[in-house]
Amino acid sequence: MTPSVVATSRVRRAASLTGASVQALKKIRSTDETVRRNASIHLSERLGRLRGLPQKMGQLLSMSSDSATAEAFTSLAESAAPVGLDQLLPVLAEQWGRDPGEVIKEISDEGLAASLGQVHRAVLHDGREVAIKIQYPGIRKAVQSDLKMLGWLSEPVGGLRRGFDMESYRRAIQETLEEELDYRAEAEHQRSYAAAASGLSVVVPEVIDELSSERILTTIWEAGETLAEAKGWNAERRAALARQLMKHALTMLIDHGLLHGDPHPGNYRFRNGTDEPVIVLYDYGCVRTVPLDERLVLLRLMHDTSNAPNSDPYPLFLALGFQPETLEPLRAKLPALCRVLFDPFSTSMKFDLDQWRRGERIGDILGDDRWNFRISGPARLIFLMRGFHGLIHYLRELGESVSWTQFYKPLLSRYASEMSALELLASADPCTSFGALSQHLCIRVSENGTTKVKVSLPATAVDELESVIDADVRARIETRGISLIELVRQVRVKQYAPQMIFDLEDGAKRIEVWLA
Repeated sequence: MTPSVVATSRVRRAASLTGASVQALKKIRSTDETVRRNASIHLSERLGRLRGLPQKMGQLLSMSSDSATAEAFTSLAESAAPVGLDQLLPVLAEQWGRDPGEVIKEISDEGLAASLGQVHRAVLHDGREVAIKIQYPGIRKAVQSDLKMLGWLSEPVGGLRRGFDMESYRRAIQETLEEELDYRAEAEHQRSYAAAASGLSVVVPEVIDELSSERILTTIWEAGETLAEAKGWNAERRAALARQLMKHALTMLIDHGLLHGDPHPGNYRFRNGTDEPVIVLYDYGCVRTVPLDERLVLLRLMHDTSNAPNSDPYPLFLALGFQPETLEPLRAKLPALCRVLFDPFSTSMKFDLDQWRRGERIGDILGDDRWNFRISGPARLIFLMRGFHGLIHYLRELGESVSWTQFYKPLLSRYASEMSALELLASADPCTSFGALSQHLCIRVSENGTTKVKVSLPATAVDELESVIDADVRARIETRGISLIELVRQVRVKQYAPQMIFDLEDGAKRIEVWLA
């Protein structure tokens, strides 16, 4: 029986989690940046010491769009404090049924710590260089305790307990963690992922079956550069890597129904010495299988948002598992919501993530219905959101824009017949179809009744209205006390419907801006 190196007492973990929750609430509620940062650092330290589920929450925060929060939690993704090797060698002996020295020629004293176990670099007697992941003694009991207190842990990542069916989330996370705690299941995921990714520039470390078990996973050692190091590559190579990340994510999800649900920076490395950059991907404990019907619905939503004005997104959301009781009241807002969510798929140009501003735009569209929308979604979508959150994080960090449609349009062609044959749970309503959205932002400047300038832009340009309108026109607007920021916010509140945004007369000159 190996000793526990993880605090498993429910009382002790509850006390620590209470402290972590207090720090989380300070972070969320404080307007003082120093307080927010100190609370994040303190919470990061607490979650790291507790390991298990709390550390996984911290790894989610390491990819926050809030740069101060992300920086404070990065240690949980890259280098949480490791456990001494002497405390883990008994696990090797127990799982292998022999003295580890009979198998291992050399092993690093210091491991790379993760949430459920830690990885040590080693050399076998046959000369192979390997990575040995050893599960922490006592971690299973600790995880079971944490799951009972998931409501507390949810606060740092968005207040999940307010209105959510927490039991369904607990079940979804528990099922995933049960798989993650059984390294035999992870080994199977890893082999499946390797087979599916064979045509991509992705390295999946080979599993050494005879040295793997429920609590030990041994793979060939595969090295690469960290994200921080890849950010130092030249622009051409960073752009090539960004394209590889996009191709990998969409191909694995849509073609193979496989989603790597643990995309924090500790699980990704990159190689720059070949014709094209290579992704080295670790940790397959949280690989999710996405059914074909769900993938087809996602493709339909991506396509229909910009290309099918008669399509109503509501039946598609129901097909994804959203609950009609909470989704129906905000049905009219779904087309505008999709316009924001699938904005990167609406243009063939490279998409600038800095102009997306998802949170701001979605907040204006949904208003008080924001929580109803989140409550309505099925728990399993948290893994899909986490996977794409990770992708966006890497693209943003690399600082290189990518054309999303370059990789998604071939998928549309491949699955066109299956998408059109989808059986939906509700019929479309023309009143809540994408046709209710405006298609163009129109600007007209006239003088003495004669049009001098008329411009028609995609309707999404309204979100960049300040940069679209020239300085002279902005100055005229500002002298009238008109706030362009507030005008754009009202456009979102009105669901991007066709509307006059402003009609300004200044002497002989008239400036009109509207959505049509």
